[in-house]
Amino acid sequence: MNLKTTLFSVGLIFAGLSLQSQTPGSLDTSFGTNGKVLTNLYGYQEIFDTALQSDGKIISVGRSKNGNDYNFCIFRHNVDGSLDTSFGTNGGVVIDIKGNADYDEARAVVVQPDDKIIVGGSAGLEATNGNSHFALVRLNVNGTLDSTFGTGGITSFIVGSDTSDPDGRIYKLKLQADGKILAAGSARNTTTFRDFALVRLLSNGALDSDFSNDGKVTVDFGYILDRAVDFNIEDDGKITVVGDTSSDVGLARFFDYGSLDTSYGTSGKITVDNGSTFIMSGAAFQPDGKVLVLGNISNDLVLRRLNTDGTFDATFGTAGSVTTDIDNSSSDTGSTDLLVQPDGNIIVTALCNTGGTRYFGILRYTGAGTLDPTFSNDGIVLTNFLGGANTATSALFQNDGKLVIGGFAGFTGQTELALARYYTGISLGTPTVENATVKVYPNPTSGILNIQNSLNSLASQKYSVVDQLGRVVANGTFMDGINNQINLSTLNSGVYHIVLQNTTIKIVKQ
Repeated sequence: MNLKTTLFSVGLIFAGLSLQSQTPGSLDTSFGTNGKVLTNLYGYQEIFDTALQSDGKIISVGRSKNGNDYNFCIFRHNVDGSLDTSFGTNGGVVIDIKGNADYDEARAVVVQPDDKIIVGGSAGLEATNGNSHFALVRLNVNGTLDSTFGTGGITSFIVGSDTSDPDGRIYKLKLQADGKILAAGSARNTTTFRDFALVRLLSNGALDSDFSNDGKVTVDFGYILDRAVDFNIEDDGKITVVGDTSSDVGLARFFDYGSLDTSYGTSGKITVDNGSTFIMSGAAFQPDGKVLVLGNISNDLVLRRLNTDGTFDATFGTAGSVTTDIDNSSSDTGSTDLLVQPDGNIIVTALCNTGGTRYFGILRYTGAGTLDPTFSNDGIVLTNFLGGANTATSALFQNDGKLVIGGFAGFTGQTELALARYYTGISLGTPTVENATVKVYPNPTSGILNIQNSLNSLASQKYSVVDQLGRVVANGTFMDGINNQINLSTLNSGVYHIVLQNTTIKIVKQ
């Protein structure tokens, strides 16, 4: 066994950011115990997604177990990894959606600008994880249910036409600029077939009747198990959804009112042949609209990139694909989470089973699809918590640019929440705002930001708007070489960075 023991981190890279003094790749020992956190409030808890509140506190969501009853569970940790006991009860919240001995499971979380927490997943109708409804809850900042959302802070409903045997599950949540909530996942339209599902809710938790008439839409790709795992809200308001359709990749594009955009692909859908042995685990959209698809073939990790039309991107890896054996004949599978840095580098979470132990696997690839040698020497790191099964499920950046990986660790019947934090070698310092060729005004701005470039070089250049948490909150492409505008009116007040190809500019939204 050639087990890799060097721990590393990944960095959110802006132009003009200063290097941290700590060694890139080392655990941040000021976080938890020697860089790691294990939390066991319920005897059994598995975490599937994480998010940051505006103060940098970490929200983790998943499922806990009480006998045969699985429930939503939500945790909050302070920036240093300590459990925030002011949240819920001793730092955690358990929610039984239906109030029965059933299988409830939280799979996605998003934090509103006011720091209220929206959690999505499935509300089980039985104890065997079979029939289920789409389910969402909203929590106040202190962890109590928000009574202004749904019924007492909870809403659940059937998606799909099979009302006698429903199977609705949420895998991704995002907020629109107007505060409406989009949820993507899967739903059952016949007894044996699951389809892509996309739902939009108003900010109060009610289904939005302006979206597909009833707030719900499903798409059938003709396979038994279709599942949407991510989506992108385009500049024009259209919504592009990606997911797996057996071993293939499915893409669908909707107008903002919920109808398929029939000008996209074939009648609004694209199916990408991945080969019969590819097992998809996750996907993510780049700011330029290209799609990253993560999975595995024959125990090796596989990362692929698709162009916006669904063809493989020949500039990535070999013919659009890169295969990685993480630890010399290890058994490797992709996790659900990928992060795209503003510089185009890609963070991948994975599961690496080697020597009888399953490790958190974290990899960083360049935008060209090669492992990044500045990243723990070879772009790969493995992390062990308790021995046995360690499962990485999520990744995020804290305000200072450090990377937090979330998941769970333990053995069958007893698992604990697991977090680890790594130095990135990068700190989120104030970027250089002086630039001889780019002029940005007014700054601060209350809405429209003008971008001028005296060298006539902005045409077709892509840009991203990044908040203080490192999240890409808007992106687009400049159409004119000299004079362009970015509409920031839907963003909250605060500090943002406009990331261009060779420049990062700090701006203030009033």
